[in-house]
Amino acid sequence: MRAHQSEVVHPEHQMAVRTRGQGRVAPRSSRCSLILRGSQGAVMDVRTIREVEPEIEHGGTVPVWWLVSPRELKDATDGGYLELVSEFEVAGGGMVDPHSHPTHEFYYVTSGRGIMVIGDEEAEVSQGDLIHIPPGEVHSLRPVTSHAPIHCFCFAVGLKDAGPVDYS
Repeated sequence: MRAHQSEVVHPEHQMAVRTRGQGRVAPRSSRCSLILRGSQGAVMDVRTIREVEPEIEHGGTVPVWWLVSPRELKDATDGGYLELVSEFEVAGGGMVDPHSHPTHEFYYVTSGRGIMVIGDEEAEVSQGDLIHIPPGEVHSLRPVTSHAPIHCFCFAVGLKDAGPVDYS
């Protein structure tokens, strides 16, 4: 997943690429398995356990849904470091202020539904979705309604030689 390239996704990892158009978010059925990268193309990368078959791992004892295959992001994160791990909740009617930072950031939706915005793209996300936010991309998240929150697990990989990030 390098900047400024297109790639066909391994069949086990279905992705959604949806571009905002006149305020509408494309339905889940429009998901495709092509992802474009870079500021001139799509940056939205949403993967869901609902579209991945589990593989039996750890001596046949555990089903694993690979949302990111081992070493899949090695080139993109080479020289990086684990910047943060957190959980957060956006209250119904609230939103995460649009912001950017020099990290590969990942949100995993643990409950609720929301609208993820990355660059000029929007996608509806829900429990079981993993969202990759590329470094430097302006992003935000809001619940789909004013009555119910969205809850996410978050982690980020900092870029080599990036300075400290102010998350306040």
